Amino acid sequence: MATTHPAPAGVLSAREREEPVKARPRLGWVDVAKGIGIVLVVHGHAIDGLMSAGLLSRDGLAAFSFYAVYCFHMPLFFLLSGLFVPGQIARDRGRFAWRQIGSIVWPYFLWSIIQITVLYLASSYVNKPREHLDYLQILWAPPSQFWFLYVLFLFHMVAALLVRRNTIVPILVVGAIAFVGFHILWPRATIPHFFSELLIFYALGTALAGQMAAIPAWMARYRVVVAAACLLAVPYIWFGFSRGFGFDYMAMIPVTLIGICGVLTVATMLSGRAAALFRFLGERAMAIYVLHVLFVAGTRIVLAKALGIQNGALLWPILLTAGVVGPVVAFEIAGRAGWTQRLGLGAKPRAAKVGNA
Repeated sequence: MATTHPAPAGVLSAREREEPVKARPRLGWVDVAKGIGIVLVVHGHAIDGLMSAGLLSRDGLAAFSFYAVYCFHMPLFFLLSGLFVPGQIARDRGRFAWRQIGSIVWPYFLWSIIQITVLYLASSYVNKPREHLDYLQILWAPPSQFWFLYVLFLFHMVAALLVRRNTIVPILVVGAIAFVGFHILWPRATIPHFFSELLIFYALGTALAGQMAAIPAWMARYRVVVAAACLLAVPYIWFGFSRGFGFDYMAMIPVTLIGICGVLTVATMLSGRAAALFRFLGERAMAIYVLHVLFVAGTRIVLAKALGIQNGALLWPILLTAGVVGPVVAFEIAGRAGWTQRLGLGAKPRAAKVGNA
């Protein structure tokens, strides 16, 4: 009788590689985690905009929440982005690489150009006025939040070269070397900076790809440990915040890992309406990501400058809501016309059961 062996972590079995993509159920907890993550992204940019406008203090609780979120939310997104990569490469490496043109490159250029244009036209109202329509710089200097798409595309190309059918070791090694190089060599806020800092988290995602079905059980088993670690991390984060540590300092790596585990634990344990809500947002994460700055900045300008509302604590929940709801409405309108992908807003999700299956 033939004996079967499980595929190595991050690698699909032959039967799984041959199974059509559409036949596999979508893992709800991944979308829930994306939903939590994208809300944190909007929260961070809403707080940052209010601080830059002088409507919130840079040493208060709002600034602390901004600092805490920035310690882990983008590493979380890169880890989640790596989860499905080995399976896609195993099925068709060339198709995987080519698909990134439509799913990442097109949204990057389209919405970078739109956002640059809008912020240039509104330069007398925004926190960081644009003096030029520097479209050419998009090729090497991503505007605002679009650095994520730029770096994610590079990571996918690295994965297409390094991820092999039976091993993800090469990309893990390259990620580890790049991470060390980041803390020694690269200047901050550049593409080499983001690439070298975050590749290791994307690589960890590829390493966990073969264990996705087991992750909810892991998180449930260690939920008390994760909860305790999150509580203990709060004074540590405050220490780093009060001492002026950058959220990407080596000393903050424990917070990064704890934050990722915390979100994964919550995402795998949520159920009912809460899970359905975050799953709904996670399925629309691309639309929220590319559009939220326009909605947050626009709402802040109208409320603070046109209507004279200067209370940052009052404005924050309004901006957060606008930054999430506005893009979702735009996505749904585009979806009715079948234009979500043409507009670089991501694919319209297939109907799924409510919950976290």
